[in-house]
Amino acid sequence: PVRTITAYEAYLASRPSELEGNDALPRIRLGFAYLGRARAALRDGKSKDAAGDYDKAVSQLETVQRKFGKRANAVVNADNGLCAGYTGQGQFDRAIAVCERVVADPRKVDANGSVWFNLGVAYLAKKQPVRARSAATEFLRLKKNEARGFILTGDAYFQEKDWASALDNYLKAEKLLRAGQQREQVNLSIQLGKTYRRLTFSGTGANPNLTLAIEKLEAGIAASPGSYELSAELGGAYLAARQDAKALATADRLISGKEFATASTEDKVGVVLVSAKAQYNLGKLAIARQRFEAAAQLQPKDAQIQRALVET
Repeated sequence: PVRTITAYEAYLASRPSELEGNDALPRIRLGFAYLGRARAALRDGKSKDAAGDYDKAVSQLETVQRKFGKRANAVVNADNGLCAGYTGQGQFDRAIAVCERVVADPRKVDANGSVWFNLGVAYLAKKQPVRARSAATEFLRLKKNEARGFILTGDAYFQEKDWASALDNYLKAEKLLRAGQQREQVNLSIQLGKTYRRLTFSGTGANPNLTLAIEKLEAGIAASPGSYELSAELGGAYLAARQDAKALATADRLISGKEFATASTEDKVGVVLVSAKAQYNLGKLAIARQRFEAAAQLQPKDAQIQRALVET
């Protein structure tokens, strides 16, 4: 993608104005190259770079629609790209509109079926798990060994709180993951951990589901030690297992890191709360109070944080 982007950016900057009528294919290829680089950036944890490339991809593909809207092949390719681009941007309503336009005619769906996957992601973001699962099924018809199709299916069941069905699909995905799919591995570790934590256990003694949750989350954190979501989930699992010292170490490692200042509010609150609860359980109430106060400043309307602060 990087070389493709360099070449087509140079072409568009240098080509004579009288050749602008030939821009459809170069702009489409440039748009898809931006999408490819965005996916690579997400895989490497560079979400800001990915966001920039999604914006650039959408800009190129919307230009194709605007200037070459009478060329059927150009519009079809642009729609396939915009389906992915709008999904990457988080413009899920626009993504659904474009993706549904593509899948309405099976001849317009590319061989990889990516439009079905992106449509499923958009449906899930709009809290439509049944439609998301249906889209994932169509994606798996075309790419039956793609782990992300089973992850999407599992996510749809998870949203419906059908933990057993979610787990079944996540475990199928785990067997299909390939080398280099680090982002998928991290996301799957998070979802497996969350699912195992929510499975009911009616026996006595240590909860084996909680043990499995910690095992999966620890594997994920080893692959992506800078993930705030993963650290908050692992910290929560440690707390549930009464391993407060481990929960504290997991959270405070990120809180003391140089990236903490630029993290999102949601990410900050997640790890700060783990630290606060661990400090409370360890009897360090003054430090726990400071942590809960910090969380309350970040999310002042959160009743659970206020209640924990009052109790501390």
